[in-house]
Amino acid sequence: MSTVTFTTIPLEDVEHNMCKMIFHLVLFLLGAVLCGRMIVNLWQASKELSRNICSRFAPFLNFLHLATNILVWFNTLTGLRAEESTYGGFLLKLFEHFPFALQCSKQLCLFYFHVQWSISVLLVIQRIITVIWYLNPEKYMWICVGAFMMLSFYCGCVSVYLLVFQETVQIVRVENGKLVEETNIAALDFTKNWVFILSDVYMVVTIISTVCLLIALKVQIQNTSEQTRKLKNKMAKSAIWNAGLYIPIVLWSAVYAKYIHDRSSFFGNYNISILLICTDIYTLSTPVVSFFLGLSSRPPNNQNTTMPPNQVKPSASPQINNFI
Repeated sequence: MSTVTFTTIPLEDVEHNMCKMIFHLVLFLLGAVLCGRMIVNLWQASKELSRNICSRFAPFLNFLHLATNILVWFNTLTGLRAEESTYGGFLLKLFEHFPFALQCSKQLCLFYFHVQWSISVLLVIQRIITVIWYLNPEKYMWICVGAFMMLSFYCGCVSVYLLVFQETVQIVRVENGKLVEETNIAALDFTKNWVFILSDVYMVVTIISTVCLLIALKVQIQNTSEQTRKLKNKMAKSAIWNAGLYIPIVLWSAVYAKYIHDRSSFFGNYNISILLICTDIYTLSTPVVSFFLGLSSRPPNNQNTTMPPNQVKPSASPQINNFI
C-alpha cells in the first residue's frame, strides 16, 4: 500500500469520503435513537412499557447478529486477502458492477463488524434483563441502565472514529471493480492506540456487567417455581455459551495473528462464525420460544385455585411473548 498525505488526496476522493461520512452519520443517528429510546423508557416509562420495548428490540438484535455473522462467513470463504475477509470477498463479487452499492455495503459491514462483539453482549444482557424484570424489576435496574449506556458510549466512539479518523487514515475507491486502498501511516499510528485501549476498556466493563447480571440471575433462581428455574437455567447457559464463543477469537488473534496473518483471519472468522450462527438458530428455536410462551400463559404459584376443566384461569404474570 502506498502512503499519502492529507494534502495529496484528490478532490474526487474527498467527495467520496464525504459521502461515506454521511453514510456513517446516518448509521450512528439510527443507533443513537434506538439506544436513547431504550434508556428514556427505562427511566421514565412504566415497567410494563419498558419490558415490552425491550422485548420488541430482541428480534432486531438477533436478526442483526445472525446477518453479521453470515456476512463474515461468506466474505471469509471468498476473500483472497486478510483485509478482504472483512468486506471485500463476497460483496466484491456481488456488487462488482455497482461501485456505489459496493461502497455502501462495505461501510455498513465495517461499522457492524466494529460493534459485532457489542451486539452479542447486548443480546446476552437483554435476555437476562427480561427475566430479572419479570421477577424483580427495581433491584437490578441500575445494572441494566449502566450496560445500555456503556454500549451507547462505545457505539458513539466507534462512529466518531469512523467519521473523523478512519476516512483520513484509509482512502478507499473502486477501480475496475476492485477495491484500491491507500493508507496514511502517520494518521494510523496516531489513532490506533487509543482506539484499541478504548475497546479493551469497554470489553472489560461489559464483561463485568454481564457477570453481575449472571450473579443476579442466579440469586433470583432461589425460591421460584420449577418451570421458571428451568427457564432461567436455560437462559443462563445460552448467555454464557453465546458470550464465551468470542474468547477463542481473541486468543487466536493474540497468539497467532503475528505469525500467521491470513490463517488466523480465516479460521477465526470461519469457524467461530459457524458456531455463532448455530447459537443464534438455537436461540430462535422452538424449545426456547415454548418456554417463554408457557411462562407467560401459566398462572403464578400463589393462585392455585380450582377451575372448571373447560375454563382457563387468567394469568397475572406479565406478557413476554415476543422475547426472542
